[in-house]
Amino acid sequence: VYGGVLKTIGHTFYEAVEFGRDGKCLNANFTGYPIPSIKDIPDEFDVELIEVADNITPYVGKSIGELACDGASACIALAINDAAGIWMKHWPFRPEKILEALENS
Repeated sequence: VYGGVLKTIGHTFYEAVEFGRDGKCLNANFTGYPIPSIKDIPDEFDVELIEVADNITPYVGKSIGELACDGASACIALAINDAAGIWMKHWPFRPEKILEALENS
């Protein structure tokens, strides 16, 4: 769950292939490319797993798969909307994109 949330924070704020005016890739490696780690999770971040009876599988096991990624981007977009009154619809939500959206609102 923590890894899924961190992955989502990463692509919500940072992940994009960027090109200069000359067509050269500006971020072709991980130098200067922020990658969230467990240190970036707030202390008050808690995960509670809820056991659900399941008659279909004998082990009552379910994979959370990509579900851990579903909430973080939406929460970040909602926080930006609450704070600034704009909707960010395309990743990454970089400061310059937020400023541009504010100017166009």
